[in-house]
Amino acid sequence: MTHEDREMLETGYHHIGPVLRSALPLLKDMPRVPVCAACPAAQWYKFGDNLLECHCTEFRSVMYERGSKVVIDCDARRYLISGKPPHPDPDVTRPAVLDAPAAQRKVAEQSLCESCPASRWYRFADETLGSYCTQYRGRMFGAGRDEVKACDAREDEIARIGSDD
Repeated sequence: MTHEDREMLETGYHHIGPVLRSALPLLKDMPRVPVCAACPAAQWYKFGDNLLECHCTEFRSVMYERGSKVVIDCDARRYLISGKPPHPDPDVTRPAVLDAPAAQRKVAEQSLCESCPASRWYRFADETLGSYCTQYRGRMFGAGRDEVKACDAREDEIARIGSDD
């Protein structure tokens, strides 16, 4: 656990559910703690004496399990904690992408998902990025798929936002 992880757990303690609170010693043994530990969307499960798994209600999938990459930044978590909705403008870079190293940011910026209002980005401890599509309800960028070249969900979201003006 890093100093940054300890700080995140202290400031976000009120977002830590009872299952994880009872398993805090397990977090102390981790090299990095996922931001899911202090996220309102996290549903933690404990299996046996020392196996933790986190299901994200925003991403509708498991975001942490033994052997998986550790998420250290997440747009959905930022939005939930701030109480502010995602920025609808497709020209605005998503927070997790914006804070990523330049090389990773450049790769993400070439993805159609980066400018999509329906995407939620997350960054792993190894600084790679991934995205979840709230319309497709699945992981898109960084999920081992080919790059998205066209997407109805993106076009629908942009049209919907334009009609709200």
